[in-house]
Amino acid sequence: MKTIKILALITLCALAACASSAVTALRDTTFTSSSMSSLACMPFVRGNRCLDASAGGDAFLDCRFSALSYSPEFYAPGALQEISAVLHEELRKKYGQTVKDYSAGVSVFETIVLRNPDKTLRALASAFGGELGAEYVVVGVLDSYIDRVGSARGISSPASVTFRLYIIHAPTGSTVFEGTFSETQQALTENILKAPSFFRRGARWLSAEELSREGIRRILADIP
Repeated sequence: MKTIKILALITLCALAACASSAVTALRDTTFTSSSMSSLACMPFVRGNRCLDASAGGDAFLDCRFSALSYSPEFYAPGALQEISAVLHEELRKKYGQTVKDYSAGVSVFETIVLRNPDKTLRALASAFGGELGAEYVVVGVLDSYIDRVGSARGISSPASVTFRLYIIHAPTGSTVFEGTFSETQQALTENILKAPSFFRRGARWLSAEELSREGIRRILADIP
């Protein structure tokens, strides 16, 4: 009986790993983060669809900033500022001083967008990197950011976060790496496959900030 329980637990953990909330892809096989001379973190933008029918190969990067569409009810107050700060903090932890100052980046981004609202996100990222003297730029697109209703020990509604991250080579505008994260935290009674992550999180309900930080860390861990 004990052996059966152990095998069941191993199977459960394996299935949970296959059902990961983070998916990444290396778009340029020659890219390694160790070769980056500098990296800038562009503030997150909201968007869950593009209204621009002419968008190219990537529905978001090749979408004009003014054509990004979203539903306001999917974003908690201060969502963009919160997840942008988390991303910059995690990038700094991993890459240190290679990452440009965040406050300066916010100011530069606001100016670029104000002057060029009809440029694509890809073009804005290249301009952003050029202004800051960064070789690579991390672009974040926030699809939804809904905070939990309740506390860490009990909720009436769980946190739910969906976002995309891209690393762009600023001089060429090419995408070298991308990752997506999407999760609505679930109780064990809703999805037993989430048992390993639920207990790893201390059997507690995460806030949207905590959930997004976990997603960002998972994506960054896959960058070569």
